[in-house]
Amino acid sequence: MGDVFEQYLLTDLCDVSEIIQQRLLNTQRIKYTCFSASEKYLVFGATSGSLYVFQRSPCKFRHLIPNRTSSVTLVAVSANEKYVAHVTASGEIFLTPLDTEAASPERAGKVETGKISCIHWANGDKCLYFGDDRGRVACVSISTFIHRSLLNMHTQEILLLGNPVQQIDSYDVLLLVTTTAGSIMCNTEREEFKRIGNQARNGTGGACFVGVQREDYLTGRIFCARPKTRFWEVQFDGNVKQTIDLRDALAIAPTRIRNNSPVDASGDFPAQILTFQQVLCMDNKLVVANTPTGIYIFDPKNNFVLWNDEFSGIHSIRIVGSSLYIFLDTMELFVVRVAKLCDHIVDKLMAEDFPTCLQLIIRNEMYVKNHVRVRDVPQVVKFRDYLSHMEEEHILKLLESIISTPKHDPISPALDEGKFPQKNIKDVIATVIKSKLGRNIKMGLNLLASFDAGQKQGPSPENGHRAVFKEIDEFSVAPDEEIVTRKMVLSRKTIPEMVYPRLTDEEKLLRNLYMIYKSSRIGNIRLVERYAEIFDRYTLAEISALLLKLQAVMVENGESEAEARRNCIGLYLDYVKPELIWEMEEKAQEFLLEGFIVVNEEDSSPKCSTCSFPLISMCEGQHMDVGKILFQFLWSRQEKQRCEDLARRVPALLSLWCLYRSQEGPFEHMEDVLFASGSCAVLSKVSERFRELHFGRILYLLDQLLTHSTAWCPQCGAQVDIESPDNLPPFYTWNFLADVAAKRVGGRETLRELQKYQKNLPTNAMLRDFFLTCLQMP
Repeated sequence: MGDVFEQYLLTDLCDVSEIIQQRLLNTQRIKYTCFSASEKYLVFGATSGSLYVFQRSPCKFRHLIPNRTSSVTLVAVSANEKYVAHVTASGEIFLTPLDTEAASPERAGKVETGKISCIHWANGDKCLYFGDDRGRVACVSISTFIHRSLLNMHTQEILLLGNPVQQIDSYDVLLLVTTTAGSIMCNTEREEFKRIGNQARNGTGGACFVGVQREDYLTGRIFCARPKTRFWEVQFDGNVKQTIDLRDALAIAPTRIRNNSPVDASGDFPAQILTFQQVLCMDNKLVVANTPTGIYIFDPKNNFVLWNDEFSGIHSIRIVGSSLYIFLDTMELFVVRVAKLCDHIVDKLMAEDFPTCLQLIIRNEMYVKNHVRVRDVPQVVKFRDYLSHMEEEHILKLLESIISTPKHDPISPALDEGKFPQKNIKDVIATVIKSKLGRNIKMGLNLLASFDAGQKQGPSPENGHRAVFKEIDEFSVAPDEEIVTRKMVLSRKTIPEMVYPRLTDEEKLLRNLYMIYKSSRIGNIRLVERYAEIFDRYTLAEISALLLKLQAVMVENGESEAEARRNCIGLYLDYVKPELIWEMEEKAQEFLLEGFIVVNEEDSSPKCSTCSFPLISMCEGQHMDVGKILFQFLWSRQEKQRCEDLARRVPALLSLWCLYRSQEGPFEHMEDVLFASGSCAVLSKVSERFRELHFGRILYLLDQLLTHSTAWCPQCGAQVDIESPDNLPPFYTWNFLADVAAKRVGGRETLRELQKYQKNLPTNAMLRDFFLTCLQMP
């Protein structure tokens, strides 16, 4: 009848809507907008900007926290229930002590642009993290007096991820940040972060920690919601263990709690395609999520799912112990308990609700046989009599077996593959250490060391928050990751055991440099101060040698030689202050010049096959702040040939070379060089200085480029066929060049030139207003 997967149910429904709505009976203007739940409190944010604080159990009103601000959008009670944080629609964040009714909110910060999308407490009440819809994550660090009044709140931005932040979760020193593109795992103690998976997601989806135990720290998992009712199960080393597909698993009858009439389990239920914007953990083992019309509970260890569709218009859910608080858009609040089926059966038996107990046993006979154990107490004696009266001899025999039979492993060998593998501590450590980063450059997460320290010394002291995170190796999904459905048969892969090496000072230095480099690539943050901490201690020769070793590290981690070289030089150019180039020694200047050319050697601009001079400029170039200063320095020393050579090798500097040459007067093939530079600003400046500039030549070059894919070399005059360029800069458009020409030589003259190319002009190549303006010109 019942099967071993049916282990939980929803029970003890309680509607507390009337109690919480009683505070708003005298006003139609104020509405609840959000809520938070903790062991002691229920806190509701309102459109008035105030907070309504209730005692959670039994539910009753405590006090009001008034605040004359805009509507409250988010509210969260700290883990130790000392403070409540709330966010307003205007982007302000407030903190308020909860242990006194006279406390007033203190502003912790404000987001000037964007909207705060989530808040999360960590380290008890010491850190409040918040993320916004522009991908920024910041931390409010809180200090207190001994008498527990707020002393100091310091806000610092720690991540810039580029996509809206959906959810933040934490465990110990680990922070899990989820955006619309994916999830990032951060170590706040070592200021490191890693991207989970290499498959970006375009849409909402939450993530949370599950199954983490202090005494068995490394066995926890992270579950990340993916599109189409899927989850990534991620190990604590950041590797995606498997993808779990719940579409078919949820094609079952929903669990009922508000309506006790049973659902026809034999009915046809379609697979569900869902997206879970927020994912929560209950009892450190259940994954709980919701949609506006349903609640979904997933036990990854026991391969169990249930769902309920009796609450429509779900605004948000919160978890306290085994209780699930469901807040609806109608300001109704319901509480249900998620109970193990075996505990629920025993509770009904002890409460002498024998009809319900009998019904549950009949529907889940195999489950009861394997999971339920009772002692021979008076209630059991009465239940025997009840079963005899109901002539349920088969159930009576089952009752005798669960009283007398010692409890054994409920999962049969045939189902053992559906269980999560049980590993000894060596296997767990090997699993966590195994990562691409650890294999290649001998710098794993060092979780083993922290685990050993925790075993010997007990919990480590809270270290607070550090500001800047650096990225370590990206997480990747194994190419042979297994897609599993409801039974989730896991592949058992042998993972080689690894031992942490003792890192030398040089290896530690390379480790830091590599992490800083990766941070700048993923976090969109230029960590100049981090570079300075390292490079300021070394001479140029030592830095050069260090970059060569870092280049070898990057190659070991999968980058090509040329790419690694460019990245190493780019890291150093990030550190250099361009304004100091004038005062550097000649060796340092030459080193920078060579490095600048290296980082720009992949420029895609086409060049002349005869003399290698750039034909058109396609990109803006890398580290142009350094390159422009170097060019100005060479020009000031009258090294004009070197400036030309530099512009030849880095086409993005062609506009600067043209501008400096034009300051000395007209020069040969000036129109061709201006066209090759592709600079709108330089063309405008030069054409304003030289009225005799031949715009007919420039328009001819544009026609040759766009119509015939041909360019003329400004240096040797060769005509070169090039591939049809895509994504040309705005300079190479009829609309721009004709507009500049009209302003310099007159509208009618420009129209006469354009008539030469009227057969080649695309439709709508120029705006209608352009022709009207030209006709009005002399």
